[in-house]
Amino acid sequence: MNTIQFRKVRILISFLITLFLVIVAIKTYGESFQNFIDRSIRVASNSNNDFKQLTNNPKLEASKRNEPEVPKASDHEQVEYSGKKRPGDNGEPVLLSDEEQKKAKEMWALNEFNMIAAAKVPLDRTLPDFRHELCKKEVFDLTSLPSTSIIVIFHNEEFYTLLRTATSCYNRSPSSVLKEIILVDDFSDRDHLKSPLESYINEHFNGKVKLVRTPSRHGLIRAKNFGSRHATGDALVFLDSHCECTAGWLPPLLQALKDNPKTVVQPVIPGMDPNTLAFQYSDRSLSSQGTFQWSLLFYWRDIPPHDQALRKSEIDRIRSPTLAGGLFGLMREWWEYLGRYDDGMELWGGENLELSFKSWLCGGGVEYIPCSHVGHIYRGKHPYKWYKPGPDRAFTVNARRLAEVWLDEYKRFFYEIAPDAKHLDMGDISEQLANKKRLNCKPFEYFLTDVMKDWYPPTLRNWAEGSLRPASDKTQCIDTMNKEEGEIGLFGCHNQGGNQAVSFSETGEIRLHVSLCLANNMGSSAIVMEKCKGSENQRWRHESSEKQLINKLTGQCLSHENQKLVAQLCSDSSPEQRWIFGVYFDQPQ
Repeated sequence: MNTIQFRKVRILISFLITLFLVIVAIKTYGESFQNFIDRSIRVASNSNNDFKQLTNNPKLEASKRNEPEVPKASDHEQVEYSGKKRPGDNGEPVLLSDEEQKKAKEMWALNEFNMIAAAKVPLDRTLPDFRHELCKKEVFDLTSLPSTSIIVIFHNEEFYTLLRTATSCYNRSPSSVLKEIILVDDFSDRDHLKSPLESYINEHFNGKVKLVRTPSRHGLIRAKNFGSRHATGDALVFLDSHCECTAGWLPPLLQALKDNPKTVVQPVIPGMDPNTLAFQYSDRSLSSQGTFQWSLLFYWRDIPPHDQALRKSEIDRIRSPTLAGGLFGLMREWWEYLGRYDDGMELWGGENLELSFKSWLCGGGVEYIPCSHVGHIYRGKHPYKWYKPGPDRAFTVNARRLAEVWLDEYKRFFYEIAPDAKHLDMGDISEQLANKKRLNCKPFEYFLTDVMKDWYPPTLRNWAEGSLRPASDKTQCIDTMNKEEGEIGLFGCHNQGGNQAVSFSETGEIRLHVSLCLANNMGSSAIVMEKCKGSENQRWRHESSEKQLINKLTGQCLSHENQKLVAQLCSDSSPEQRWIFGVYFDQPQ
C-alpha cells in the first residue's frame, strides 16, 4: 500500500468514528440529528457575530480605560423612536436610571461631563429657536456673505458630542456659504477618534467635513493656528468640540463681518448642563458685554450707557471690549494680518484677551451678535493631563506674555495681583513685540480710555504698596475674600498678592485688585469696596508707617473690629487705627 492510499484509509476511518459518536449522542440525549445541526449552526453563527463585534469594535481597548462604549460608524445612523420624542430633543434634559447615573459618575473625569447622557442624545436633536422675534424677521442676502470655514478643535472628545457639534454646524448652516467644517484632532489617543471617526466623516456630510491631525500635542491655542492654515474660506468661525449650533446662527455673524471686516464677532453662548445636556438660556446675555480684571481674567458686565446708546433696538450688535473665549468669527485676512494667536502661549487661557486687545489696539474691534446662538457645555475643570505643570500654570505663563506684550506700563497692576508670575519662564516674546510694532498698534492707555471709556484709569504711581496690615496684629491683612464690592475684612496674611494686593496711590486711594477702592460715606461707620471713580470718599491721608488712615471726605479713621473694617472717630490712643503697608516709597513710583 503506497502513502496516498494509506492516507485515504486513515481519513475514512476518522469519518466513521466521528459518525458513530454522533449517532451515540443522538441515542443518548434524544436529540434529532437535524436539531443537532441547527444548534451547531446557531452556535457557529453567534460565535462569528461575537468575533465580528470584537474585531470591528473600536472601543475594545478604550473600554479597559472605563470609557463608554463607542459603536461602529454605521451604528451612528439616527435611532427611530416611533414618533416619540427622543432623549434631549427640544434642548430638554436627558434622564438616566440610577445605574446609568452611577456609571456616568464613574466616567465623569474622562471628559468632565455626563458621557452616558451625551451618548443618548441624537446627533440631529431638535432645539428651541432662542432668537428674539425681530431676529427671525431679518433677511440676509446669502449670495453676498463671505464663504466660511468652521474650525473645531478637539482632543479625546466624547464621540457623540463631537459628531453632534459637526452635525449641528452642517445642518444649520446655509450650504451656499459653508465652504467646509475642519475638525482638528489635537493628538487624541482614544481609539474611537481614529478610523471610526474617519469612516463616519467619509460616509456623511457630502464632503463638507475635513479631518486634520496635529503631528504632536499642540494645546488649544496652537491647534487653532494649525487648523486655520488648512482653511480656504474667506471667513473663519472657531468653535469648541462640545457645542451645538441653533437655528439661524451663522448669517448674522457673517453679515457683521461683511459690514466691518476688521472686527471679531461672537455669538450668544447659552450653556448646556454638563450632567443632563439641557440648554440653559438666559435673556441676560442680551444685556451683557465682556471686560477683564487686572488678573487678566475675563468677566461679564452689564452694557454701560455709552455702549447701550449706540444700539437702536434689542437685537443690534453689542460693542464689547473683550471676547468671552473660544467661540468667535473673523475674516481670514484679518486673522492672518493680526498674526493669529501668540504661538508661544501654552494649552489655553488668556488667548481671548490677547485677540481682543490686538483687534482693538490695531485698528479693529469686537462685537457680540444677539441674533446668533451657539450652545456650549461649560465644564467645571479641564480634563486633560498632558501639560505637566497644570492648566493653572499654563494660564499664568500666558497671562505674563499678554501683560509684557500688550499692557505697556500698566503691566505693573497684573504683577501686583500675581507677583509670582514674575519668576515664571514665559519664553521668547521678541516675535510678538515685533508684530505689535509692525501693526503700528495704539498704546494700552487707548484701550482704557477709548474702548472701556467708563473705567476710571488706575494711577500709575503709588506712595506705598504690597499688603495692608493693622499695627495691632501684623499677622492679619486686608483681604477682598473674592468679592468685588461691599464690606471687607481681615484674613491671615499669605504674602501671595491676589486678594491681599493693596496699593496706596499717588492721589490717596487705597486700591484693591487695582480697580476697587476703599470708601467711607458721610454719617456711616461702614468701610466698603467700590469701583474706583476718583471721588473724595475714596481718598485717604496717611503720613507714614504705623500712622492713621484718615478719609478725606468724612474725617474718620480706618479701624477694625472682630476681623471687620470699620470707620471710627480718630483717636491717637487707639492701636486699631494704625496701619502698615508692605513697602513705602520716598517719592511716588
